[in-house]
Amino acid sequence: MNNSENNNNEGLNSISLGSIGNNPNATPSVPNNAPTLENSSEDPMAQVETLDDGGVVTPPSGSNEIPVMEPPLVDVPADNPIPDGSQAIPDVNAIPPVAPVNYDIPQPINDVNASPFANEIGTVPPIPDAPISNTPAPTDNTPPKKKSGLPKSIFVLIVVLALAAVGVGVYILLGIAKNSVSVVTKPVNIELNGEVSSNINDYADFKGIDSSKCSLDTTGIKETTELGKEYSFIITCKDTRYTGTAKIVDTTPPEVKTKTLTVGLNELVNPGDFIDGDCKDATECSYAFKDEDKVKEYLEEEGTYDDVVIVIKDESGNEIEKTVTLEVSSASVEYYLNCTKSGNGYDEITKLGLNSQNMFNKIGVKSYVFHLDSNEYNSLKASSSTLDNMSYKNLSGKPTFNDTDLTLTLSKDMTYDELVKEANGDIPESYAELVSFYGNLGYTSCKIGY
Repeated sequence: MNNSENNNNEGLNSISLGSIGNNPNATPSVPNNAPTLENSSEDPMAQVETLDDGGVVTPPSGSNEIPVMEPPLVDVPADNPIPDGSQAIPDVNAIPPVAPVNYDIPQPINDVNASPFANEIGTVPPIPDAPISNTPAPTDNTPPKKKSGLPKSIFVLIVVLALAAVGVGVYILLGIAKNSVSVVTKPVNIELNGEVSSNINDYADFKGIDSSKCSLDTTGIKETTELGKEYSFIITCKDTRYTGTAKIVDTTPPEVKTKTLTVGLNELVNPGDFIDGDCKDATECSYAFKDEDKVKEYLEEEGTYDDVVIVIKDESGNEIEKTVTLEVSSASVEYYLNCTKSGNGYDEITKLGLNSQNMFNKIGVKSYVFHLDSNEYNSLKASSSTLDNMSYKNLSGKPTFNDTDLTLTLSKDMTYDELVKEANGDIPESYAELVSFYGNLGYTSCKIGY
């Protein structure tokens, strides 16, 4: 194709499509060589080709020209006449400017002068990071869902089950409330020969209820004199009765007073000899040296020993320890002056130690002799013969049983201070003075013996 053909095509394209440039208000240009009606000497109608149904210009018969696509004729408004000297082709209204749309287009596409421009054709602009919904758009043709209702029988069943659940819940709540109230009896111990408590809180633990609203019945506890005996008690709260057990026990340790004991060298000493008076306890007491071997060593040498330990125990196993003083004198006892008096159902014998010069060496022994019938004698011997100390008729001492005359003798050592206190005055030292002194105290006889 030659240049003139290119120029004609470019003119056609410019006339048909308008000039697309950077100025949106520009008017499409008309080629200078475009024919006009005024300059044509031919019949205007002869130059008109017919159009087929497809808008294609059909040349006259016998013409060898290729049909050319012609732009459609546009009605020119009256307010936009064709300017003078223009071609017969009506002018096309200027295309109004379109507001620019800000797309995120790559720089080579926006810049028409960029090179190479052809390489950027078909570039897809970036897609914004927006969630893609696969939910189809609702249409007006979707039929409304048909409402489904529960059958009446199912509805009734649900109501019944709901009422049953409420009932079970109420029952459980009532059970919890009931279980939150409790009365738990205690294992009650009552001291031997002790008093029975009237405090209800000593017999049970109360939870969720005021103990003052309950009553205590201890009439079943008859006495407290029998060790190990068990009795029942009753606690009543409203209409509920709770039964517990009380046991008679002995948890009180014995109480005693001790004294200093003075003896001669290698003299026999019993732990009960250090006890002043009776042992105060609900049961019988027994005495023992905590270290008997040490006491035997002390008796072999004159001196004062203040670390002798006596263990006092009752029949229930309660025990205490007492530290006493032992005085060992070098004055030996050759024999005793036994002064005796009778009365109150027993014989009282005060034994005064004498040395080889028949002088009182300030060592004494007190004995009480009881004459018993065979039944009482056998009973006491069976229960007390092995004791180091026992009490009988409010008197105490180491027991000695004589099967020949059925007598029980309770003996205990006496310190010089105890003898002075009992005699209510100083005790003389010579044999003759001792016999006269104790004769004045009511003793009927004083004889030399062992």
